[in-house]
Amino acid sequence: MPVQASNWAELVVPGLSKAFYIGYGRRPSQIDAIYNVESSTRGNEQLLGVGNISSNGWNDFEKTGRVQYADFARGYKFTATHAEFARGMGVQRKLVDDDQFNIINRQATALGDSLFRFREKSAALFFINSFTSSGTDINGFAIAGSDGVAICSASHPRNPDNAATVDSNTSSAALTAANISTVRASMMAFVDDTGDKLNVMPDELLVPPELEDTTLIHVRSVQDPVSANNAINPQSGRFTVRVWHYLTSATNWWMMDSGGRAQSLHWYERVPVEFGPKHQDRDTYELQLTAYNRFSRGASDYRWVFGSNA
Repeated sequence: MPVQASNWAELVVPGLSKAFYIGYGRRPSQIDAIYNVESSTRGNEQLLGVGNISSNGWNDFEKTGRVQYADFARGYKFTATHAEFARGMGVQRKLVDDDQFNIINRQATALGDSLFRFREKSAALFFINSFTSSGTDINGFAIAGSDGVAICSASHPRNPDNAATVDSNTSSAALTAANISTVRASMMAFVDDTGDKLNVMPDELLVPPELEDTTLIHVRSVQDPVSANNAINPQSGRFTVRVWHYLTSATNWWMMDSGGRAQSLHWYERVPVEFGPKHQDRDTYELQLTAYNRFSRGASDYRWVFGSNA
């Protein structure tokens, strides 16, 4: 069927949409692996932290015969405001007439790949900026955590009513076997706002590509990789290793509790990725297509991660 002025745009849109999503989905995303991805129907999402209940007091019933009712301390409020992101491409009528579909398909694929990389970079910024306590990133998302300090900080206040007592989830330790052990012990000593020890079980290491081989040696070797005495490696099998090549530091690394991460680290898809025609210019015979996405991200708590700003 020859291309007609009345139908040329309709003929190319389905193929370009397919090419766009090929580019967008050619690599697995770390967003789904690391963030708790949720939909949203509002302009922002708000989470109000609520304090834990102390494990003390359960034996009061045996002593007094009366149920003791717990008070909850107020927590910090986290607000994720969704931002809009869009880019477009133009398709000239003459490229369609001359059967240059390979060119325009490659352009659509490149646009999809570009959006994928933008989203991955936006997600990685949470960790890249996790040692910074103020400001916003390039997308306008707040860098500090809900408690007003860096996500990985040595001065996390316990709660708004006890800001003088602070806790730490950061160090400057390099990635070594000894430091993995030390950080793991530090995380397992995390306490809640009442001072009770939490059930933190570190089981993930997030590293840049430069540390991948070192990390695998330290956590996959059955025997101690730094000893010639045939000793066992106590870290063997304890951790899932996540490598993210959008992390910008070659030395920083993070230990995480996957259960706490799933509860605390949020990615909100207000409008999932869209691709389609926006406008057909009758004077220039150019079809304009746009990709659109609206999302936000952030953390409602910090007690699932320990970052080393090495």
